[in-house]
Amino acid sequence: IEAPATTTFKDIATLDAEAQTAIKALNSVGVINGVNKETFAPHNKITRAQTAKMIYRLLVSCGYEDQADAKMPFSDVPANDAELNTAAAQLNALGIMTGSNGKLNPSNPLTRDQMSKVLNNALQALNGLE
Repeated sequence: IEAPATTTFKDIATLDAEAQTAIKALNSVGVINGVNKETFAPHNKITRAQTAKMIYRLLVSCGYEDQADAKMPFSDVPANDAELNTAAAQLNALGIMTGSNGKLNPSNPLTRDQMSKVLNNALQALNGLE
């Protein structure tokens, strides 16, 4: 993904060039967003909900089409967050994010081992799109 030369995020200028490029590129195709138009908040922790949305957007940007029979298996995903409902159901159907005891725990951060699992499973799903 090519990164645009500029961004509206005013808080990434002190990051290394590789991080800035990644943020600009992923934001330009809609995979990641800031906390608002001018703030990316690069030092904030990432939640399970935010991760689900980003991974889902990445899959869609690579050609993934929703599985019509994907069901919401998590009892704690807010009904008023349509994007998270879609992302969580689709990622669960693909085995990317499986939660624990019927819960996604959307406001909790991911541990490093959980993120490793999510990324590995997402890469396997992407390979299946080819």
